[in-house]
Amino acid sequence: MYTNRYRRDGIPNYLDSDSDGDGIPDSVEDAGCTGTAPCTPTDTDGDGTPDYLDADSDGDGIPDTIEKGTNGATPVDTDGDGTPDYLDTDSDGDDSYGDGIPDAVEKGPNGATPVDTDGDGTPDYQDLDSDNDGIPDSVEKGPNGATPVDTDGDGTPDYQDLDSDNDGIPDSVEKGPNGATPVDTDGDGTPDYQDLDSDNDGIPDSVEKGPNGATPVDTDGDGTPDYQDLDSDNDGIPDSVEKGPNGATPVDTDGDGTPDYQDLDSDNDGIPDSVEKGPNGATPVDTDGDGTPDYQDLDSDNDGIPDSVEKGPNGATPVDTDGDGTPDYQDLDSDNDGIPDSVEKGPNGQHQLSGERTNGATPVDTDGDGTPDYQDLDSDNDGIPDSVEKGPNGATPVDTDGDGTPDYQDLDSDNDGIQIQWRKDQTVQHQ
Repeated sequence: MYTNRYRRDGIPNYLDSDSDGDGIPDSVEDAGCTGTAPCTPTDTDGDGTPDYLDADSDGDGIPDTIEKGTNGATPVDTDGDGTPDYLDTDSDGDDSYGDGIPDAVEKGPNGATPVDTDGDGTPDYQDLDSDNDGIPDSVEKGPNGATPVDTDGDGTPDYQDLDSDNDGIPDSVEKGPNGATPVDTDGDGTPDYQDLDSDNDGIPDSVEKGPNGATPVDTDGDGTPDYQDLDSDNDGIPDSVEKGPNGATPVDTDGDGTPDYQDLDSDNDGIPDSVEKGPNGATPVDTDGDGTPDYQDLDSDNDGIPDSVEKGPNGATPVDTDGDGTPDYQDLDSDNDGIPDSVEKGPNGQHQLSGERTNGATPVDTDGDGTPDYQDLDSDNDGIPDSVEKGPNGATPVDTDGDGTPDYQDLDSDNDGIQIQWRKDQTVQHQ
């Protein structure tokens, strides 16, 4: 039997309708022990002090005066489980609809003024989404509500943290359409709001998000932001390839401020990466085998003529002079005359007739017909195909008169003073 005692108000407990002065009538706190009737009073937290004399009946650190709500005669029962908050150690739910975080944790450092993380007027211990990010506390808490998960280790548990992984993208964005089942883009078991690389492409979300995580960058405009997109620019080359060796500082081949994984023409040669990559973007073509794939190589076939020249007027459909299925920028003999383009472009960039200094960017056009020699089957327009004039080895074309101008560029190959130009069925001799 529990003996009646006096409270500090000087009124004997047996005459006091609220013995502990918590605003909850004794008749509510222990209906079976009202007045002087002998009883064994309820002691919810088992601390030896019956509820009607206990200022914190459930021992959660939040005074009953707070938990009861506005009317102690009908104390608040936030989760509707039949146990009023002042007797409930998880007021916002310890069932399938609750958050599973003890009130003792959610209250914060001072139960007399419980924490209200999102400032919505509902303290966390009664709020199913304490930070109002759209992800229920029951999800964010992790496996043990007594020690809630703090993904980024910043001292703020995820259920109170608007950016749980500190990647600059709010949890409200990363969660996806349904916070109860947050999006896990790469299917690694870690939802995006806790994952520093949501699509597992090797580029941190903090990089891919762009300048404003609230509206993450979507480079290709396909509705999937880059931090969830395995091919952000939709060029057919995975971001995991284009990023280079360090996703934290992705490669920007042409130095234009747009990293390759967002750049449709990474080397700025006028040929889209989607063309230069070849049939399989996961293993992009490297025509000259120099370790630099074509989409990053300014001279893919290493013939000394830039791809920007060899591509022709439209990089989306690069020129294929000899129609062999290999475009000129990948073809070592673009006109298939047996003379390598590296030879026809001009030795050391010197035009054979004018002597003008040039380079691969302006390949030699011996006859000035607008078609450079590496694409011209008759470079000197003498009527004799280069494939004939070159001699047995196009890499070292014949120079009959030894004047430094190979026959395929020389109108007077034997230096006899007679320039011969073949015109269909007639021969024109020039003295």
